[in-house]
Parts: sequence; structure tokens; C-alpha cells
Amino acid sequence: MATIQSGTIRVIYEDDNFLVVDKPSGIPTHAPNDSIQGVAEILGEARGLRLGVHQRLDAATSGVLAFSKSAQGATRLGKAFELRNVKKTYRALVCGIPKTASGQWTHTLVHEGGVTKASPQGKMAKLRYRTVATIGPFALLEIDLMTGITHQIRVQCALEGMPILGDALYGGGNCFERLCLHAQRLLITSEPNLPAFYAKPPMRKRPVSCDGSMAQRARRLCTRRSISRLCATT
Repeated sequence: MATIQSGTIRVIYEDDNFLVVDKPSGIPTHAPNDSIQGVAEILGEARGLRLGVHQRLDAATSGVLAFSKSAQGATRLGKAFELRNVKKTYRALVCGIPKTASGQWTHTLVHEGGVTKASPQGKMAKLRYRTVATIGPFALLEIDLMTGITHQIRVQCALEGMPILGDALYGGGNCFERLCLHAQRLLITSEPNLPAFYAKPPMRKRPVSCDGSMAQRARRLCTRRSISRLCATT
């Protein structure tokens, strides 16, 4: 089994009932099989307990992720997500610039065979977005997720003609070594004694090689300096 040290996952908050971490890109929320460890297993083993999983981030997505540590915590956190007493805010670097600086997107989506797509028979998916900054043909969006469907942000951005950079599955190419989607903030409104949890978006560490239809624009614009400046915008 592949092993990852628990110390590589930053703990944002921890008490007897809850554990909130900044999940790195490349690690699944929980183990999909016996050969791959997830964040839940890594941190649970380090604490000698089984963590309760109430939300999931794609393996390629980084950012704030909350677990329960006790039966009481599982009940409280599970109810918060069930009743949508949770506010989740993301940052996404997309290929394109929205026609309006802010707005709401609504689609009906269905998840089949490992991918999510638009379908009249699907579930309603809603999000609000705000353009934080732009550079060339790229935009940094702040997104408030109003519903929870697998790959929702990735698919809705793609359906609006602005796939997330690095999202090869939904048209964002492979110009980054990772998906440029980050869970930046989590607020559990039914837990007034808990603060809003925040994880700063990761910075680019090195230039990237690109191919595909956006290759020339990406090679010209996706430099360490420009992307780091864009991702650091608040």
C-alpha cells in the first residue's frame, strides 16, 4: 500500500469532535481501494480512530476538508451537510473570461460512468461566481457552491465555455500538472462556536509544458510570476 505521512497534510482546526484540514492536490478524500490511502485513512490511523467522511473533494482538488472524530461530531456534521447549513467557497482558474463579472449558473446534471454531464433528467446544479482577476485569456473565479453534485464546478465551468485550467477530463487541457480548483473557505452555519475555516490557494512552483488547442497562449501566459500573482489575488 502506498503510504503518505500525516505531517504532509496541514491541520487547520481540531477538537474532540471535528478535524478540519487543508487537503493537498493528488490525495483522495478517502481510499478508493486497498492500494491507495486517502486523507481520512492517513489522519485516522495517526490518531487511532476512524474519521467520519461527510463531504468529498476530488483527488485533484485542494483545500478545506472537514471530518468528524466522534459519534456526536458525526451527527452534528452530518446534519449540517444534509440541511445545507454549510457554505463552501472555491477558487478556480478558468480558460476564458465570463461575460459578466458576477452571476449565477444553473444546469441539470447527471453523473454516469465516472463523468458528469448535462441532462434534462439530471439534478439541479447551482453556483454563484465572482471574477476576482484576469490575465490574458484566463480568469480567477471565486465560486459559492449552492448544491453538491460530483464534479459540479468543473462541469458547470465547462458548460459555460470556460473549463478549469488543468482539467483534461472536461476540456481544460494539461497545461498545469494539477487541476486549478481549490476549496478556499468552509463555514458551518449550524455551529456558531466554530470559526470559518480558510486555506490559502497554493502557488505555482515551476513552469509547465503544454499541448492542445491552448498551448501557445498558455506557454506565453502561464509563467510562475503571472500565475502566482493571479492566484494570490484576494
